[in-house]
Amino acid sequence: MVVVVLCVLLAGSSPAGPEMDPYKILGVTPRASQAEIKKVYKRLAKEWHPDKNKDPGAEDMFIKITKSYEVNSDNYRTCF
Repeated sequence: MVVVVLCVLLAGSSPAGPEMDPYKILGVTPRASQAEIKKVYKRLAKEWHPDKNKDPGAEDMFIKITKSYEVNSDNYRTCF
């Protein structure tokens, strides 16, 4: 019961609105394994971390990458 409620709450709170495609941001397909998603996330997080990347949009991109990873995590994916 708790998992169902949590899934409904998470589904209703889109990370950055309808324009955000977490698969596209991470550059993976919906069929990507958790290992692939984690590997891509770690690489992108390191590349776009605001302490390492001085690009003005680095912080926003880092947040999008992190939220995309959260959406694609096992706990969230099992809701659907």
